[in-house]
Amino acid sequence: MTKLKQSPRRGKILSPLDLAVETHKKQEALRGAEEAKTESKTETKNTASSAEQKDTQKKPSSERPRPPARKAPSSPLEGFLPAASNSSALDEADKIYNLPFETCQPWQFSDRLDTELGDIEGLIQSIAMEGQQQPGLVRALPYPDGTVKYEIIFGCRRWKACSTLKIPFLARIADSLTDKEAADRMITENLHRENISEFARCKSYTAMLDAGLYRNQGSLAKQVGLSEPALSNLFVFNKLPAYVISTISDFSHVSIRTAKKLHQLSNEPYFKTGLSTAAQGIASGEIHAGNLQKVIQPQTKTKTEKPLQLKKGAKVLMETRKDAKGNVHIKISKDLALNKSLQEIFDFNKDKLA
Repeated sequence: MTKLKQSPRRGKILSPLDLAVETHKKQEALRGAEEAKTESKTETKNTASSAEQKDTQKKPSSERPRPPARKAPSSPLEGFLPAASNSSALDEADKIYNLPFETCQPWQFSDRLDTELGDIEGLIQSIAMEGQQQPGLVRALPYPDGTVKYEIIFGCRRWKACSTLKIPFLARIADSLTDKEAADRMITENLHRENISEFARCKSYTAMLDAGLYRNQGSLAKQVGLSEPALSNLFVFNKLPAYVISTISDFSHVSIRTAKKLHQLSNEPYFKTGLSTAAQGIASGEIHAGNLQKVIQPQTKTKTEKPLQLKKGAKVLMETRKDAKGNVHIKISKDLALNKSLQEIFDFNKDKLA
């Protein structure tokens, strides 16, 4: 159970998220004070340097000090990279900036759904305490809409956390990327992330195919590291009726096998009623392909009818009964078969046969 911390200043109970935001604000204030001190020292140093330069100009050339060796130019990314990032792994063509979070939005082919953000509160606290350690990737919108100027290729969770904290979003800007190149980079970045569901991948890959980013399923399958049959299996989510999607809503724990079973049962007369009661269990993963039909199919109570019997003394010569589906079963002893005609047997069972 998460413990709430009491603010000594206001006597207010703070949640972990509020505490993280407050800590971040204090760190920003301290950082600002340190920067102000640094700027003040720099100005003092520059003033002294200027005075020294004037004295030097008065001296003969032979007495002037030799200028220091020129330092090799730094990487264009220097000053933008987070402390924990590995600059050698970054594309030098991509510039990195702290972008106002409100100027960004996920792009149309994003494979990160709002229902699949994982432990977003943990990420928010981490960024508030330590800063954003890895930059996202954005591309400038060709036609900016209001304040939104960039579309996020990957890094939606990091952007969401920064939006909650109301701090800039650290991102690489790659304006030269085509849709196909952007899709390739998103797939490579998110390919092995376990918290992206098969449903989300299905919707993202379908949108890419519909937009013509890949020639066919074969070229897409090669890019995402799947065989063509495996990719076809992934697209089973597209076969589910719209009411199934809206009823379950969250597919983050719904497997391909469960989606196949849902599609298989969707034409059954009892399916809609059973789905509405089972939707929450399906969304959580508790109801799956193995137990889905048993859960949503109504359990019919079998009506046991007393069989009709023809006896001679204690011996049963003939017995007639109906099963749960209404089928009539007649069991005849050999003794009765020798002495009774079929008409007599029918007359005896006419009530059951009606």
